[in-house]
Amino acid sequence: MNEVEFVSWVDDHVRTDKRLPACKRMDDTVELFEKNSNVDMTLRIEEVPESVVIISPEDAKKWELYCGNKPKNWMKRCDYLLIGKTDGGYFAIFVELKKRLREENDPKHEENGYAQLRWSQPLFHYLLSVFNIDNGTDLSRSEFSIKYWQIGEKPYRDHVKSPVYLDGDEELSFDGEYKGLTIHNRVTPFISLQELLES
Repeated sequence: MNEVEFVSWVDDHVRTDKRLPACKRMDDTVELFEKNSNVDMTLRIEEVPESVVIISPEDAKKWELYCGNKPKNWMKRCDYLLIGKTDGGYFAIFVELKKRLREENDPKHEENGYAQLRWSQPLFHYLLSVFNIDNGTDLSRSEFSIKYWQIGEKPYRDHVKSPVYLDGDEELSFDGEYKGLTIHNRVTPFISLQELLES
């Protein structure tokens, strides 16, 4: 029996209405956008092979499993999940886009994407589980490089009451720990796939 490759399987099996439209790709650049109709924010990811599958966890809808006391924020989802393979192996990159990026010491940081990234994990686990059942394989989460990213257009600053724009080449980048996850935060309009993987 031929070994089935996970990314190809995902590409063949995830419905097209749950994925990034092909028109949002140009050569090796992918354009992601904040889906909130009140927010005009776009992120370009460069050097993305055509084989990378981009899923919209929000479009995959909600898990109707819990009753009674549900975990806090369990129905939140991030904007995008990128699944692919490089020379180093498989990867899964969760991306949440925010107009304004709050730092971890901000009391509202949890509302600013951290919970959305955390509660999008079941979608990845679901895909991996169905793949293994469908193909009689035992591909493990440990065989993936998994990254969590929150990317904003402009930051909030502790000492400034209103948001400020970055000047020129200035970059705001920081990591935040949340419920066992390391979440990378960055203010930028573009980034390469390699940068997403190496941080």
